Amino acid sequence: MEKSDKVAEIATKKQKRIIEAVSQVDNENDPSITFSHSTMCQTSLPFKNMGDERKWVSKNGLSVIMLEAGSVLDPERDDFIQLGLPYGTKPRLILLYLNRQAILTGSPEIEVENSLSAFIKRIGIESAPNGRVYRQVKDQLARLVASKIYIGNRNEDGGTHTQKRDIVSDINIFLNHEKGKKTIWPKTIRLSDEYFEALSSHAVPLDERALYLLKDSALELDLYSMLSERLHRIKDDGKGQFIPWKDLYQQYGGGYTKINKFRQNFLMHLKNVYAVYPSAKIEHEKTDKGMPKGLRLLHSPPPIQKKNIVSITNASNNNN
Repeated sequence: MEKSDKVAEIATKKQKRIIEAVSQVDNENDPSITFSHSTMCQTSLPFKNMGDERKWVSKNGLSVIMLEAGSVLDPERDDFIQLGLPYGTKPRLILLYLNRQAILTGSPEIEVENSLSAFIKRIGIESAPNGRVYRQVKDQLARLVASKIYIGNRNEDGGTHTQKRDIVSDINIFLNHEKGKKTIWPKTIRLSDEYFEALSSHAVPLDERALYLLKDSALELDLYSMLSERLHRIKDDGKGQFIPWKDLYQQYGGGYTKINKFRQNFLMHLKNVYAVYPSAKIEHEKTDKGMPKGLRLLHSPPPIQKKNIVSITNASNNNN
């Protein structure tokens, strides 16, 4: 018989800080909601700078996901500029910001310049819209909106099926010259019709305050988004959904050469996510000999209740 332990112990200083911060907010009456796209909840962007690499491949269950770096026309000359792959926490947070703007305005057209600085302050990336960090945000935004996503699956007849997903269909690019450096700056973008329609119909609500507390870890942001999208959809029959460690390693283990080291760090980050999503039910399964086997995800309530989603969208509609 398999052994199962609840992943719920809170030990590190970061976890204690998160618990203290969460306990001081009113989750029922003061929701700070942002949104993720259901597909992106299952897709992992690179965790670190990939340098000159133009492609990033990860595996999620039976799907193989590839992120491809894009290009934009240089505003100063008739040539295309190759942008790098987005990486780290910033493009993840930026995408959530774009999703929120699209949902609240009801439009795929987003004027980035007029609203991004407020988001940067609110989420705690930087206290003022200037300096090195702000230039990094601009760079990651450009990389993100120019990239393409491919999702491949194997068919039962032996063939494969590939879907190409564009997050953004149109980008209005300018160059900023700051301290002798050129920075590509998308002032306005338009989400692709497919992405916007799916986002409007199947947006996954997330607590922006949780993002603030997890903003220093790309893995924690990925796990929070994934669990928020998946747990409440799992059948409430006590069986849950089992994910072996080899699958978690394939999806989130980029940069780790040994699965044991990955597992140790993964569980530490998972505890941080559990601190902001305490109603998440996750069990750590072991073999009869006590060896790690995988995680079992059980049906759990979503971090944001439906009434709060209706409240924030109604408030936005009244202001427009």
